[in-house]
Amino acid sequence: MSGSVIVADDRTGALETAGALAQRDGSIVPVRFRTLPAPVDGQVVVDLGSRHLPPTSAAEAVAGLGLGRHAGWVGHKVDSLLRGNVAAEISGLRASTGRRVLLVPASPGLGRTCVGGVVRADGIPVADLVDARSPATTSRPAELLGAAEVDAPRLSRWLGGSDPVAVCDAETEDDLIGIAAVMAGHPHVIIAGPAAVIAATCPPWSPNISPTERFGDHVMGGRVVVVVGSVHPSALAQADALEQATTARVFRTDLSAGSTPDEVLADLAARAATALAEARTIVIVGGDTAAAVLGDATVEVCGLVATGMPWFRTSRFPGATVITKPGSFGGPNLLVRVLSGRIGR
Repeated sequence: MSGSVIVADDRTGALETAGALAQRDGSIVPVRFRTLPAPVDGQVVVDLGSRHLPPTSAAEAVAGLGLGRHAGWVGHKVDSLLRGNVAAEISGLRASTGRRVLLVPASPGLGRTCVGGVVRADGIPVADLVDARSPATTSRPAELLGAAEVDAPRLSRWLGGSDPVAVCDAETEDDLIGIAAVMAGHPHVIIAGPAAVIAATCPPWSPNISPTERFGDHVMGGRVVVVVGSVHPSALAQADALEQATTARVFRTDLSAGSTPDEVLADLAARAATALAEARTIVIVGGDTAAAVLGDATVEVCGLVATGMPWFRTSRFPGATVITKPGSFGGPNLLVRVLSGRIGR
């Protein structure tokens, strides 16, 4: 059986998705940057780095993967706030594979829902949210996709028709389970959505690996370095709480360090480089930040320390446990709780 390929538009999204699959299946999931292994063995997540590209370039990046030659399951991890090039990437998937696409833009565990075709974050339509880069232009993705709007009861009717793309409502974890049950019989339909949707619908993988090879439960200790490149209010509040409550060394964005976001993040990565090389535990906040800090290094994702927060090993920082999270979610004390081992309590 051919393996599963999941395409993501940014680094934390790719890592989060790999973490959810690794946690679910007890596997190690590799994350690659803009390249697709041949053949695909098991599960692989590919970061396109396409969120801030022009739409045409984002569609070309998807088409350039050569997914039309892949016979197995394909998923597309999209941002839960619909930031970036969701429509262009789905168009690229359609053009390069000829497959139909079901978009389920919901992550109930993070407060992201889709009801009546409208995507909300904690009850607020996502187009009404303020974001520094590539914000959603509409809260109703079917408008951009020219897609049908369905809910779980009507999903089978869409599958029996010919419309190439649909947007499916989901408000609860039970909704995702119901959608996954229906889609299990249609493995050649591409599923697009946040990491929770991919984890609910991607076929399980049962590798023959020992607990040692799985790394077991993560163990954090020694010098802790936190790099916060996101300027989302949630990320900034979490950085403040860390500095007040822990001894972690925190590096933040200096917005005066360059004229473009990429220059600012390159400065941040350079300032943190020495401390990162000596760290035992590394936390990176923000997808663009993760790309700047990790570069194209090999990454093997081992699981989750919390919802949306994968932990992994990377050749960039041998011997360190690395954790990433998007900047756009979590209460002020989330990182304090994670680093003190109190998450989930």
